[in-house]
Amino acid sequence: MAESHTAAEVIATPATGGADIRPLDSNKRARPTPPIEDPANLELVFDLSQLQRMWNLLDWDGYSVVRYDEQERRSHLLDMRSIIRDGGCDYQNPFGADDREEFADQFSDLKDAEQRAFRSRAAACLAEGRTMTIDHVNEVLVAAGPKEPYAVSLLPTANASIANGTERRPFASLKAAAAAVAEVRDHSMLRLIHCPPSCSRIKCLRRGCTKMLCTKHGDGRGCFNEEGGDENGVSWFFSKCIECKVSVACQDHEFPNCDVCRNTNRAQISLGMDDTCCSYPLCYKCESICDGQIGDDPEDRVVRKGIGGKEEGSGESSEAGVCSFRCCTECIGEHTCGDDPSEYC
Repeated sequence: MAESHTAAEVIATPATGGADIRPLDSNKRARPTPPIEDPANLELVFDLSQLQRMWNLLDWDGYSVVRYDEQERRSHLLDMRSIIRDGGCDYQNPFGADDREEFADQFSDLKDAEQRAFRSRAAACLAEGRTMTIDHVNEVLVAAGPKEPYAVSLLPTANASIANGTERRPFASLKAAAAAVAEVRDHSMLRLIHCPPSCSRIKCLRRGCTKMLCTKHGDGRGCFNEEGGDENGVSWFFSKCIECKVSVACQDHEFPNCDVCRNTNRAQISLGMDDTCCSYPLCYKCESICDGQIGDDPEDRVVRKGIGGKEEGSGESSEAGVCSFRCCTECIGEHTCGDDPSEYC
């Protein structure tokens, strides 16, 4: 039986006619996963594959002979151009919806960058007289895929007239960045490289951490969030205590949540009463930890404050039957010890 070498390179050596078995270089950069194989693109791959199938059916006569109907393809290209330019096309079958209208409807569901990339590949297929392949779908994903986070500068000197979202030419407002994000599916990341002069910076509360954070924008990293965020719809990647509204922590040392607020939010989402997953960060200076016995009368519960700067995460308890919920001021007096409604929703 021939020897198998699964984790090595086999290199022929002319001098001996044999083979030199060399271990693979562990530092060699792995080939990136094609976008079409990325689980994050599953929904988009399905949508594009549907359009690819419909486009290729324009070559089929319904039996076994492949034909090339240039006029039909050109009509679809004109429809795609109208959708990109005007948001819709004028074609309508007076006898009811047909395949052309279905194609236009599915194409309209794509983001602008995806529409432009798909039409470009479709036009190339028409010019070359060929059908669209899975490689073309992958090219659409590459062309319309997420890029580097959009750079934003909120300094008064930022030049909006030449802005393109790069560090050299950052957007001059979060509104401009939001407009660019709306054009690309799953590309919502941004980096604020300059805060406005009115912002203030303080150190991360974690002992030993030297990161300075803006009290409003953290270290500038964030993403546009349709379900939450600040007044601009941005979720910034840092923690700010909901009690004192002063203490902040970087993304590496995020504050833990109020257990009661978090559990209530999860339960509401499970019951369909809410569709937004929220965070309720509490710094260890403001947290209250319940040491009441599960099942006891709420009036008998024992409460201790956070340990004020020694370490964070002080709400854990090793004693059986002890609540140990980390709570904000409102929840410490109103919760039921040990009760997590999200567990039975």
